[in-house]
Amino acid sequence: MKLIIYILVFLMLILSAFSELLQIDRRQYYSYGQKIVSELHYNDIPGTDSIALFILFRIQYNALDFVLAGESQYKTDISIEVECRDNEGIIRRRAYWNKPFIVNNYEATQSKTDYVKGLIKTNLLSGQYLIKIKLTSNNVSKSITTDLPLAYKGTRNECRSDSLMTILQYNINNELISPILARKVSFTSSRNVIFMKYCPSESTETITYYSIKKLKSDKAIFDWDADINFIGKAEFLKNKEITFDEKNGEIIAILNDAKNTMVNRVTGLLKIDIPPDRLYPGLYQLDLFQSGKLDTFQTQFEVIWDMMPLSLMRVDYAIKAAYYIMTDEEYSSINSGSEREKLKKLLDFWKKHDPTPDTPFNEAMAEYYKRVDFAYFNYQTVTEKDGAMTDRGKIYILYGPPTNTVRDLGPSKTKEIWYYQNIKKQFVFELLSVGNYRLVEINDA
Repeated sequence: MKLIIYILVFLMLILSAFSELLQIDRRQYYSYGQKIVSELHYNDIPGTDSIALFILFRIQYNALDFVLAGESQYKTDISIEVECRDNEGIIRRRAYWNKPFIVNNYEATQSKTDYVKGLIKTNLLSGQYLIKIKLTSNNVSKSITTDLPLAYKGTRNECRSDSLMTILQYNINNELISPILARKVSFTSSRNVIFMKYCPSESTETITYYSIKKLKSDKAIFDWDADINFIGKAEFLKNKEITFDEKNGEIIAILNDAKNTMVNRVTGLLKIDIPPDRLYPGLYQLDLFQSGKLDTFQTQFEVIWDMMPLSLMRVDYAIKAAYYIMTDEEYSSINSGSEREKLKKLLDFWKKHDPTPDTPFNEAMAEYYKRVDFAYFNYQTVTEKDGAMTDRGKIYILYGPPTNTVRDLGPSKTKEIWYYQNIKKQFVFELLSVGNYRLVEINDA
């Protein structure tokens, strides 16, 4: 009997040692967003009844099949096929996009937070279509497809104000890029801008205003409960249209001159710069109205937190995970009341620790719960299902990834030592017989 126990303990030690050597982020086994996200944009082709299509897409690394290509590099050949089918199911157009792609380590091949971005351009007669996108990686057809409906029956002499928005953001080079979020606004970006095709009711360029109002939703996982309602002035860009191109792994948007074929009408784009201090995740109503006019145009858009930490999606758990940085009094106060009251108090707590208090996105909160996610999945053991509540999880959440990790396989005890160069500290964890690690020493490094 003792021999069996010794063998089991020995096997547990070996498995634990190997799992740490591999250091594969276990978050890869859980869902973080869609494997393929796509958007459809189009412009009129002057003098014809056709439109120029721009099909934007992004693909998670994890959705691709990689093969080893050298000492540490991994490669895949990506192929995207687009089919444009009419109402009768007949394929009216096919288009393709192909690209070899390389990453520098195995962990990157499993990433669900990194993307390959691409663009397909093609022309199509005006009509109703279903556009299907199919992915192939290294000649392996993936069971991942996405559908985009297209209903467009305009004629060359008809002015069309389009309710479909083009959601863009500025990068560090002040270029307009598409985040490819299925026409949603990114909560994590402070430089969002909305473009809409627009035809004022008269040839004179009247001033157009907009109002944005946050709508209540019973379906929100994490309801910020912010009362938002404001008015601004939109900028009208006469005879302009947006085209897209690929540049340095991003999809950039270009404002080009467009030929106006309308008689006694002006066409172009409305540009609405989203104030960086206004919008929280949720559903919004956008109203457009011209000065001196009673008519309004109304549509909706959504602000999302792309790759929102999973640990933030349940308020009770988010409060529990923040206990490490709260006083007992703060924890007791925040953890009382209804779920909505708890959420408000939790957000108020994090607002005090916000490095950019003038914007809704709180970088400190996002980083903290990103670490909670990592710890939850990567420091689980057989008896400790929540890795964020373990000793290693606590240190990781508080200080981030260690500068260096050393495994000491001693004659009687196995120890794991974490070094943090920035705080000059050393944390020593001891492996117990049940496979759990306990913090036993904190030393100056």
